Amino acid sequence: MPLGLPRTLRTEDLAGRTRERIRQPLVTQMLRNNQIAEATGHSGGIWILTSERDVDFRVISSNHQAITVTVTKANSSWYFTAIYGSLCPATREFLWTHLIELKQSMTGPWLLLGDFNDILLPSEVSGGAFLTRRAEKFSDTLHKCELMDLGCKGNTFTWRRTMRNNVRIAKCLDRALANVEWRVTFPGASVHNLFSNYSDHNPVGVFLNKPAPNRNKPFRMEAAWTLHPAFPDVVRKAWSRHDKNIANSLASMRKEAIKFNQETFGNIFKRKRNILARLSGIQRTLDTHINGRLLAIERELRKELEEILKQEEILWFQKSRENWVKHGSRNTKFFHAQTLVRRKRNRIEGLFINSDEWCTDEEKLESEVTGFFKNLFQKEINTRTYLQMEGIRPLNSMEAQLMSTEVTREEVWMAIKSMKAYKAPGPDGFQPLFFQKYWDTVGDSVVEMDTLAEFCLASGLKINVLKSKASCSPKVSRSLRSDICRISGINFTEKLGKYLGVPLFQGRVRCRDFNYIIQNLKTRLSSWKANILNKAGRVILAKAVLSAIPVHTMQTVWVPEQVCENIDKNIMSFIWSSKSSGRDLHLVNWDKIAKPRDMGGLGLRKARQANTALLGKASWSIITGEDKLWVRILERKYLNGRNPLNIISKPLDSMVWKGILKASNRIKIDFGFRIGNGDITSIWHDRWVKDKPLYDWVNDDKMHLINHTSRVSSLIQDGRWQTDELTELIPSKVIESIHNIPLPQFPREDKLIWKIDPSGKYNAKNGYKFLIASVDCSPSALPWNKIWKLNCSENIKQFIWLLANNALPTNELRSSRGLSAGSTCRRCNTAPETSLHCLRDCDESLAVWARFGFNNLLNFLTSDTMDWILKFARVDITMQTDGIRFLCVLYGIWKGRNARIFKNKPVSLTSLCKSIEFDVERWGNPRPAGIGGLFRDSNGSWITGFSGAIEVNSNMVEELMAIRCGLSIGRDRGIVNLLVESDSLEAVNLISMGDSSFHSLGNILEDIRQLSSSFGKISFRHIFREANQSADFLAKLGLQGSVKLTLWEDPPSGLALALLADSLSTCFPR
Repeated sequence: MPLGLPRTLRTEDLAGRTRERIRQPLVTQMLRNNQIAEATGHSGGIWILTSERDVDFRVISSNHQAITVTVTKANSSWYFTAIYGSLCPATREFLWTHLIELKQSMTGPWLLLGDFNDILLPSEVSGGAFLTRRAEKFSDTLHKCELMDLGCKGNTFTWRRTMRNNVRIAKCLDRALANVEWRVTFPGASVHNLFSNYSDHNPVGVFLNKPAPNRNKPFRMEAAWTLHPAFPDVVRKAWSRHDKNIANSLASMRKEAIKFNQETFGNIFKRKRNILARLSGIQRTLDTHINGRLLAIERELRKELEEILKQEEILWFQKSRENWVKHGSRNTKFFHAQTLVRRKRNRIEGLFINSDEWCTDEEKLESEVTGFFKNLFQKEINTRTYLQMEGIRPLNSMEAQLMSTEVTREEVWMAIKSMKAYKAPGPDGFQPLFFQKYWDTVGDSVVEMDTLAEFCLASGLKINVLKSKASCSPKVSRSLRSDICRISGINFTEKLGKYLGVPLFQGRVRCRDFNYIIQNLKTRLSSWKANILNKAGRVILAKAVLSAIPVHTMQTVWVPEQVCENIDKNIMSFIWSSKSSGRDLHLVNWDKIAKPRDMGGLGLRKARQANTALLGKASWSIITGEDKLWVRILERKYLNGRNPLNIISKPLDSMVWKGILKASNRIKIDFGFRIGNGDITSIWHDRWVKDKPLYDWVNDDKMHLINHTSRVSSLIQDGRWQTDELTELIPSKVIESIHNIPLPQFPREDKLIWKIDPSGKYNAKNGYKFLIASVDCSPSALPWNKIWKLNCSENIKQFIWLLANNALPTNELRSSRGLSAGSTCRRCNTAPETSLHCLRDCDESLAVWARFGFNNLLNFLTSDTMDWILKFARVDITMQTDGIRFLCVLYGIWKGRNARIFKNKPVSLTSLCKSIEFDVERWGNPRPAGIGGLFRDSNGSWITGFSGAIEVNSNMVEELMAIRCGLSIGRDRGIVNLLVESDSLEAVNLISMGDSSFHSLGNILEDIRQLSSSFGKISFRHIFREANQSADFLAKLGLQGSVKLTLWEDPPSGLALALLADSLSTCFPR
């Protein structure tokens, strides 16, 4: 294979005779092909050489910084560029420009190798400065060329130099880069930084196809199997052979699954190729004449292909281990590339053994790893026979009872359901997906599996001195440090580094302390991912990365403003990455993007507000006095009994405490009281109605009528609101809001809660939403909650979002940004291409609408853009099939327009309409809502029922009050054992959660729990809407009447069919 030698040669190597002695043997005697760019002075020089006779290369371009060739062997060909970046930054920019121009003229696998004389990340330099601007130019080049860093094995740095005063600088200047096509072509390729004896640069070697060890691969369940209709029978067959013995059942399942894969499921890729070949032949025939039988076969093949594509997508999704996006985007190219990157990153090709010996021998590696883990997990001799219990509070009787309570089947199911379905499998080869999907079959075996019954009385834990560090203030003497180090065996350090991913700060916090966040962000948001993913995929990945990488730091430290701005900048650049234009096109400003989705944004978070919201969690813990050690320490040090909401920070306070106070000052205005008995809440000065005290609603001329010491309890009589004394003082809408506050059925104290969240507890999500709304409180004119919940693809929702923000990149918008020569529509060439013209008024678009019958609708061609979309997509009401069809046509027109203009692939009207029809069939419809209540015995026979209208403005309050009403009726009728079924999963979860003391609906929830205690046995279960049709009928009946509550001793007319279906356990399609 070709050998690229970009390097900096020593002075003596460049002397005339010496250089010739190097050149002649290599070029004339050993190597057939060669290409050389001579050194300039005492630096540079590139040689490309090959000695293999079956490998040939042809020079594409050559200059003193880069030589590019095509490498051909047998029938495969790829591009190779050997790099020597100039030492001068200004000259090096010509290299970046040259590479970008090369990318425009090449398609196919591409590898770049050499000395780039620049770095990408702060971790790639030691002892020197990290120059952000140079790194950004290098990173921008990688992005525009769609390249990824292949990483390396061996030393981190490839160049070293000792400066004056023995200051040693090391950098990673040499590297290998490639595009996704090259990575896929050579999945086993590896990069090694080799040893150097005569140069200050390390050689970098790329080994293309290192054979993998020939070992038997362990069994791994394929998630794609679950999509096959025959697989559930395989599970039942394997599980029926062993009576609740999970180990034997799993072993049997492995054998049956392997047999199923070989005999039934087959090779996904082979089946895909066969289907595509058949479809291609049928479509060629249909282009010449229409045949009804062939059309029917084509429809069946399309459905079969759809299933195969789902299986292929879930196959690569499972192997990629990417948890930030759900499968469904059909981006198998991204999942495939990510799988190769993950495999390469996880592969162990060598280890340092005996501290400094690099070993790649497989047998020696296996022996070393096996011995290490045997020593790690073997049982040690206990030197302690008891645990030190001083200072540890014993369990009280209730806690001890909870600890000894038997684990129920429902608890095990909830634990399994909470796992991520595609997490790495255990030793048995089965992911959580298997147990989640086939719980009805395998559940009993999992629940009855033997559990660990004993716990070691002495843990045997010990301090790892080698991994421990110590630090002290500058005032501690050197002799005292030495004494401590000698006694403890722990070395001192100037910086403690990070603990659990969070830096341990000493002294002043600087921006460079957070370089690791920016580095991790750039690594996760690599340019090659941006070029593979569409805009919807980039947004989802950015949200996942932003919610994971800086979170641990942001919830403990106030991050500097410059770092927050840098985080936002990297996120914006990734989202708006464009490989079709020379520069990124930022279509919508960051302030709109960073709004929550229900406020018209994309749900991404501004770093500053996210930092504040996360620190607010610590502030909430202190305000509510949570029983935690760190809370007690901070209270003792800074509060001493004072109100935490009134504390002002001091210069000598710790950085953690200063950050908590800054966050507290921004969130404290939305604390308020949840009314119980009203004894401790002031009517006028506390926040308990809406978002401000009642005092602010009173006019100045009526201030003298206020009794400032009055408590809310004076407004409550016999469990009802009595607000006559407030009628003349505050507006009627406020009094109405007071009457909408539910009062507890049993006596309960008032509670200070966070009023922004229904749970009453502060959380970062709603804290962020509150911070954004406090800056931009303008309401959105569009029903974004309903738009984001539309039953269609994420791409269509993103498309509507761009359209709503007047940011669709039509020719008119591109022309205004200097990206297009004119604004005229390139399809009809008759008018400027505005959003409305592109999607509706252009002749080609009108032809599509006519095919689907929309052009005959009243006012179809007269509305403005968003009015037109809202009206015909019906997003203001429950969407029907016509609304889904409208959105699919809209997005289909846009995709067809882009294919014609940017890919030069005109799509015929027939093909476009077929594609749209296929999308319409793919997306389902949402289901209706409704609640009701009835009692049946164990045989399904009618006992009683109830219905009525409840004056509340929240669906959740309606659900919970209906359950509370049903429990009261059941208690009054003397029912002992009760199973409560509800089609509201959220309501069932709220009732099941342990602590609702801070929840805004806590009064109703506590009533439900108190009523539940009056039954001998009671449980709550979620059921689907289709299984709850009788209750749905009663709910609709109650909402039609004017009576608050009606008891039905006999079933009302019209309910007979629903009751019969219930008693017969009739199945309904979902």
